[in-house]
Amino acid sequence: SDEVSFGRFGKEVELAMLFIDVKESTKIVDAFRLKTAARMYQSFLRGITLIALKNNGEVRSFNGDGILVTFYGDSKCNNAVRSALQMMDFVNSVLKPKLKSYFANNKQAQNLIFDCGIGIDVGSVFVVRGGAKGSDNNDLVWVGNPTNYAVKLSAQSKVQITSTTSSVPKTKTYN
Repeated sequence: SDEVSFGRFGKEVELAMLFIDVKESTKIVDAFRLKTAARMYQSFLRGITLIALKNNGEVRSFNGDGILVTFYGDSKCNNAVRSALQMMDFVNSVLKPKLKSYFANNKQAQNLIFDCGIGIDVGSVFVVRGGAKGSDNNDLVWVGNPTNYAVKLSAQSKVQITSTTSSVPKTKTYN
């Protein structure tokens, strides 16, 4: 992030972009006290962040209950896929069992299941700094299809990975 300053400057990078997001999060917030929902999200965000870091990912933003992670280098694709599978295992093996009783004991949440979607795309992204210069209100902006596809794919299923090596993206879905 130190390499990207304000102005017309940016940096083009080849990366694997992963986005993971809690599904039906609005229903979770509607069903539980805000402090309870916040503790659920904190557990989710902490576990996902640790998995990303363990696999050489760089957490680039927290978007409410979603996390944007970038992977660089020769192993970027393997690291992103390994992270996605470990993240899904964390949600299924750790979070869901712990949260199951919260959902079962809440009339508004009895039909809900704590779940997430993960999207991964690989390609070239142009990184710029956006916001207000000289304040705490600026960050990196990731412009390009890998960012857009990763976010969109996360909403469609459990894990979706695209390969944009040809003119038509190929998508593989893992449930």
